[in-house]
Amino acid sequence: MRVEKAAFPRTISHEKIRTLTVKIYRAANDGKDEYTLIYYNGNGERKRIASRDLAALEARAGEILDDLAGGRKPDEAEALSAHERQEYAQMRAILAEVGALPLTVARQHVEAMKMLGGDLVLEAVRFYVRRNMHKAQPIALDKVKEELITAKRARGKSELYLSDLEYRLGRFCGALKNMNVADVQQKDIQAFLDGLGLSGRSYNNFRRSSI
Repeated sequence: MRVEKAAFPRTISHEKIRTLTVKIYRAANDGKDEYTLIYYNGNGERKRIASRDLAALEARAGEILDDLAGGRKPDEAEALSAHERQEYAQMRAILAEVGALPLTVARQHVEAMKMLGGDLVLEAVRFYVRRNMHKAQPIALDKVKEELITAKRARGKSELYLSDLEYRLGRFCGALKNMNVADVQQKDIQAFLDGLGLSGRSYNNFRRSSI
């Protein structure tokens, strides 16, 4: 898009088809500048769009020129602007990550919003996941302990630190009878800590290791 910014009316031409142009006029309205975009659609009908936002109107002019150059009708309600077409392409790319179709996702999302009484879809999903964690693949606490110690060792932690961590986590896993991670609740952790009978400092050391 090429814009002649010297004066008004301002002529804007298509970046490739220079003979394809639209014009923006300026006029005072209630002491403020108001701009009017004038163009002719594919049927030769004169169209106008008024706005006090010159930058937005110039952007719209570029979209209209692209539509006209591509044989589309920018004044039709069903026609997508260049910005809308870009958003649609981005949406398709996002949905392609999970192999979903735009119309299917739109329908399901709207139905979910109606059922939830608002845009609470993510909150509902998080709640479902929390309530159904027990259905996930079980992972034993002891396995998690070993993986954690291995990761800490790979990060260069001292053997003294690793030995202390293994001792504390070992007691935790033993007290919980090596439960699966998904089955452990806050009350289980609290019961373990309360049963240690330790001083405040030692209590906090065990707490940091267990949570």
